[in-house]
Amino acid sequence: LIEDVCRRIDGCKSVQELIELYHQFPDAQKTLKPEFEAQKRRIIINQNVQQELANQKQSSNGIH
Repeated sequence: LIEDVCRRIDGCKSVQELIELYHQFPDAQKTLKPEFEAQKRRIIINQNVQQELANQKQSSNGIH
C-alpha cells in the first residue's frame, strides 16, 4: 500500500490532486507526510517556473 501511494504522490500534477490523494489514505498520512509535502513543494515550484517563463514570453521589449 505504501509503495502504491508513493507512486501516486509522485504522479500528482496539482496541489488539489495531492490533497485529494492525501484524504483518500488516512492510514498513510502520518507515514507519508514528508512525501506529500515534498511533492507539494515540487508542484508549486514547477507552477512558479512556468509562470515566470510565460511572463518572459509576454514581456518582450523588442530586443532579441
